[in-house]
This record gives sequence, C-alpha cells and structure tokens, in this order.
Amino acid sequence: MSTVISESVASALFGVEAGTLADHIADALGESTLDYDLVGVEYDLRSLIEQALPVGVSIEGEALIAADGVETDVGAVRAAVGWVDVHTVALGHDMAGPGA
Repeated sequence: MSTVISESVASALFGVEAGTLADHIADALGESTLDYDLVGVEYDLRSLIEQALPVGVSIEGEALIAADGVETDVGAVRAAVGWVDVHTVALGHDMAGPGA
C-alpha cells in the first residue's frame, strides 16, 4: 500500500501555503501571470519534479506518494527537487515576447 508523504506538492516542495501547483505558479508569477502559458508551465514543472523525485516517489494529483517499502520524508524529497524553480520553467512559456 502506498504512503502519502504530503497532500500538497506545492507546500511540501516549495514551503508555500498554495494548495495546488497551479496556485503556487500563479502566486510566484504574480501580476505577470497573463504573460505566460500557465498550463505549459505547470506541465513542465510537474515533469521536472517527477524526474527529480527519489526512486519510488511520485506525484498523484496534488499529493506526493511513496510506493510500498519506500521510506522517505518531505525533507529528503525537498532536497532532491530543490533545484526546480518556477521562474526558470516559466521563461520557456513567456507569451509576451522578448523585452516585454
């Protein structure tokens, strides 16, 4: 049986109050959210997080899940994913154009 590490990927990995990754992205980008393809940012952010997660840990919806027999905690997962940054991912989805 799988174990829920955290009900919220956003709060577990980024230490924010946002309940969802989409909320975290919107909060992080602030007033410039309309300049970005938010669906694309979330897709790429999830993909990078999934690639960085320790073996046996996955994202299911908004939760972090550990497979049977995998012992880990939020701190270990956060350390593995710490290099993932919303602003860096968002650069590839800027719809406003250069210099906007």
